[in-house]
Amino acid sequence: YLKGINKKLRDFFGHYNIHINSPESAIPNTLNISVIDIKGKDMIDRLNDKGIYVSSTTACALGNLPSKSVMAITGDEDLAANTIRISISHMTTMDEINEFMNVFDSIYKELDK
Repeated sequence: YLKGINKKLRDFFGHYNIHINSPESAIPNTLNISVIDIKGKDMIDRLNDKGIYVSSTTACALGNLPSKSVMAITGDEDLAANTIRISISHMTTMDEINEFMNVFDSIYKELDK
């Protein structure tokens, strides 16, 4: 189930100027992305305003930016400084994923001007 949601999100993000930081072999319950030319914090703040809570750090981070984990994976400081970590679980519904995608799309269009 989680692999299916993760794939759906990966396919969705393929329509945007987004770098997927999580390798295909990563655990399926988290997906780490970087939105190119939009600050991760801006996207996170707007998502939070809509009741969608994501993180700007990896789960093992100490709150420092750029993300050391993403920096190690990508070797790119800009990607590491603008990460968004999306967590899903077996309790995440497809309705929630569809709502996330709709909200993300509208925020992306607003910020990508």
